[in-house]
Amino acid sequence: AAGIHPEAIQTLSDLASLPLTTKAELVQAQEDALPFGTNATFPESAYSRFHQTSGTTATP
Repeated sequence: AAGIHPEAIQTLSDLASLPLTTKAELVQAQEDALPFGTNATFPESAYSRFHQTSGTTATP
């Protein structure tokens, strides 16, 4: 993803070149795919329980 090749990360300083996910991107992903967002590791049908925090500065 994001055009990153694992072999390009050789040193600790190489980590600085990795793109970070912003809070705005996470909030947008949540809004785009209600109710759980787009960051699940499995299809929704594979889960038997969901836990959620109240959040702090964005809609939980």
